[in-house]
Amino acid sequence: PVAVVIGVAQPAAASSWTPVYNVDFPDPSITDVDGIYYAYSTQTGFANVPAATSTDGVNWTGIGGTIFPTLPLWATFGFTWAPTVARDSSGTYVMFYTAREASSGLQCIGRATALSPTGPFIDLSLAPVICQTGVGGSIDPDIFTDSDGTSYLTWKSDGDSNGDLSGIWAQPLDSTLSLAGSPKLLLTNGGQSWQGTIIEGPDMAKIDGSYYLFYSGNDYDTSHYAVGYTTCSGPLGPCANVSYNPVLSSSEGMAGPGGEDFFTGPNGQLLMAFAAWPGAVGYENGGHRAMYVATVGVSGGVPYFDPYNATLPDAGYWETGSDGGVFAYGDAPFYGSTGGLTLNKPIVGMAATPDGRGYWLVASDGGIFAFGDAQFYGSTGNIRLNKPIVGMAVDAGTGGYWLVASDGGIFAFHAPFFGSTGATALAQPIVGMAATPDGAGYWLAAADGGGYWLTNAAGNVYPFGDAPQFGSAITSSPTHPIVGFGADQPSPVPTP
Repeated sequence: PVAVVIGVAQPAAASSWTPVYNVDFPDPSITDVDGIYYAYSTQTGFANVPAATSTDGVNWTGIGGTIFPTLPLWATFGFTWAPTVARDSSGTYVMFYTAREASSGLQCIGRATALSPTGPFIDLSLAPVICQTGVGGSIDPDIFTDSDGTSYLTWKSDGDSNGDLSGIWAQPLDSTLSLAGSPKLLLTNGGQSWQGTIIEGPDMAKIDGSYYLFYSGNDYDTSHYAVGYTTCSGPLGPCANVSYNPVLSSSEGMAGPGGEDFFTGPNGQLLMAFAAWPGAVGYENGGHRAMYVATVGVSGGVPYFDPYNATLPDAGYWETGSDGGVFAYGDAPFYGSTGGLTLNKPIVGMAATPDGRGYWLVASDGGIFAFGDAQFYGSTGNIRLNKPIVGMAVDAGTGGYWLVASDGGIFAFHAPFFGSTGATALAQPIVGMAATPDGAGYWLAAADGGGYWLTNAAGNVYPFGDAPQFGSAITSSPTHPIVGFGADQPSPVPTP
């Protein structure tokens, strides 16, 4: 049979992760200094604090090993972890870091200062500023500055190192970024199997006025390492132990993500740097932990992440014949067809799911066939119709769909009903339908996918919901009947 319908495979959110800095750079922490980004990491090789710089958050250049050339007298070389850097009220750069205290053998937190983000950072102290010897030591400091300019330090008590619980703590900092007030316990591990016996690498972020405490869980040297979160009433808690975790785990292009750090990108968007294994997992297997950067979003109160440096895949398309045979082109994958089935009525329409990972076929009796991640929400296959179904469209907001008959009757499944021409005397039958995009066009009154147009063979267009009327072919007196209709999808904003 002749292929009668084309469905476009919309590029899905990129699922493949690519490092922005593909060297061993664990526990990255990023500071923005007048539009230039400085990244600091856990010790690798002979550099106590490796560092790199970037102007866009994607392309990074190493600075060298002179950021923190000399450890204080209390610290032992070889165990400098998770630095965090910020500028105090006087313009001095302050770095909190983790190092091995020689006398106790525990990891503890120190504080160093410098006149430049590239150092040299100096710590002349005789003891760490935080060392919780009764709970295994203290690691993974992170500076969080609230929207009112007040700063706080979060860190982890390293109880899992001696068989106890891990804890996440916070304490206020004064204008010189020195400890002030008293420490508050925000969270302990336990109750969530994905954490294993470890939570660590805390980082506080304020998103849309709400406080989110992010942390890493499980063993960093495995693919089980992941990022979780909890919500807090403020930087000093209290915090809830939410169960919708982890929110970032091993995926295509990276394994064992963790050691996260939030910063503001060049265009003002919230970004998250983290480390993960891009290839072999574990140092014993020859692996390294590269730095990645993610965009940050929240849906229903739950954070989600996408690659900041993603390249959207090339789009493809499908053709379907009247027997439901599907032909895939470009990057469009084949998910299935009805080509081998005996159908009651021919296939007359096709539509892709909002994420491009599935599609529906619709027959003229309204029978629906779902493939890939397309969900079946209902059909008119068992309903006696006044006129045959001629097309379908997808509501990108709900993931449901509409069916349209040749008289303009609309059948909504898991999608809102906005109106139809079913009771209108039409000069020509309806032959096509398209939905408005979901939140992607400035010309929509309500960018929620909630509207549709109908077009008939004469080229007349009937808008419903938030679908605007731009014109129609009826004024051009087409010499051949109109047989289809499509909506222009605005292009996605390019990713740097």
